[in-house]
Amino acid sequence: MAVTATILPIGSGYNRTSINTNFTNIQTALANALSRDGHSPNEMTADIDLNSNDLLNAGLVETTRLVIAGDEFFTSEAVAKGDAATIAIGSVATGDAGTSVIVTNSGTTAEAILNFTIPKGDTGLSGAGSGDMVAAQNLNDVVDKPTAFTNIKQAASETATGVVELATTTEASTGTDTTRAVTAAGVLASITANIPGIPQNSQSAAYTLVLTDDQTHIFHPSADTTARIWTIPANASVAFPVGTAVTFINQNSGGVITIAITTDTMRLAGAGTTGSRTLAANGIATAIKITSTEWIISGTGLT
Repeated sequence: MAVTATILPIGSGYNRTSINTNFTNIQTALANALSRDGHSPNEMTADIDLNSNDLLNAGLVETTRLVIAGDEFFTSEAVAKGDAATIAIGSVATGDAGTSVIVTNSGTTAEAILNFTIPKGDTGLSGAGSGDMVAAQNLNDVVDKPTAFTNIKQAASETATGVVELATTTEASTGTDTTRAVTAAGVLASITANIPGIPQNSQSAAYTLVLTDDQTHIFHPSADTTARIWTIPANASVAFPVGTAVTFINQNSGGVITIAITTDTMRLAGAGTTGSRTLAANGIATAIKITSTEWIISGTGLT
């Protein structure tokens, strides 16, 4: 930067006033110059015009206002940060083996959506074996087929499909298994085991019914020609459940059987009369308990 000092001409001889004035003017001019080594004062008090020349080798430029070609870029006021850009994954597709990875942006520069096409790998070598488990949907290529099947099978349930084990006839007859399926043979075995028919209770003497006589038949054989009395006890004595059914059979040549009842009521079906009944040889009758203290009886050879 040029420094200009007003220097007074000094005539011949010694002029102390002029010399002192010149020194003062030089000091003032130097005070208006910028110091290259940083001595103070070292700041501008007016604009500097580079006259379209360049400012070279500038390090940090610190300013409170920037104007380029008449356009103001910022001032000392705080400049707000812009929104952060986002990146999302769009589609992922499989390309042919040997091709390159392809990445495209179906979004914007601020909100990128990247779509990938990834090439598949080369076909691997086939394993040992002659079958093709994938193509044939079987386990031919598996060395231990039962173990492999056990590992991949899913058990069937009331809410899921899967593999189910068949119950044996014994398990079907027991009727307590909750995981196995029953075949037709198992159903038949269960019916045979649990519905065996009407069990027989043979009696050749006077007899009073007991709870275990429910759903049985009391049998009077031909060998006993003596008349007998078979008694249905009162509910207060033996509380048969409502619905109890007992069948009485008097075989050929058997003595007459009297079917008696104590304090409860037994009605003859159709007639409605009450009281004890007699059953002749070759006769059959069934008594059913219809209330806690009432029975109804009907049959052939019954009077």
